[in-house]
Amino acid sequence: MENNAFGVWDPVVVKAFLTNMAAYYIGDFVKLNTGVIGEIVYINPRHISQPLIRVNDNYIDLTMHLEIKIEELI
Repeated sequence: MENNAFGVWDPVVVKAFLTNMAAYYIGDFVKLNTGVIGEIVYINPRHISQPLIRVNDNYIDLTMHLEIKIEELI
């Protein structure tokens, strides 16, 4: 939705919707395409689909690791 909003829907409305919806995912667990399971701890409002993930005592910032993607919510 974030990537396909331009030209289809009002980008201001889409950003507001995604920002508010994304806040509900903080604390949820995800499986990454690397097979690792982690917890969403922060959602950057500028990069809603690339949150900060905590894996044990390490943090993965998906804005800095574009090769890592969320495969599914657990």
